[in-house]
Amino acid sequence: MRNELSLLVTAHKKQLETDYLNDNECEIVDNMVEILEPMLVAMELLLSSSYPSIFDIYLNFLELLHHLSKFLDNELHMTDQYMIADSIWSKLNEYWYMLEESTTIATIL
Repeated sequence: MRNELSLLVTAHKKQLETDYLNDNECEIVDNMVEILEPMLVAMELLLSSSYPSIFDIYLNFLELLHHLSKFLDNELHMTDQYMIADSIWSKLNEYWYMLEESTTIATIL
């Protein structure tokens, strides 16, 4: 799709050049999609169920934490994307411990 957009911008350079993403900006957007897409999938999965179980939530949390950990381990990503992934991972990790604690208490009771 990037090639088609490049052709369009080339044909209408004056009107579109300032609004068109350059290669660096396209790479940033691609990296953000890579970070956020699994969250969309998890949200759609949980929202598609009338009654998501705690097991569904656990699996989604584990998958998201694993995905973000792999992203954070890859040193090739740019600093901004690393900081965003780290921030999301930290918040999910906080919620993971709250979820784990509340389900443990509910199981005991």
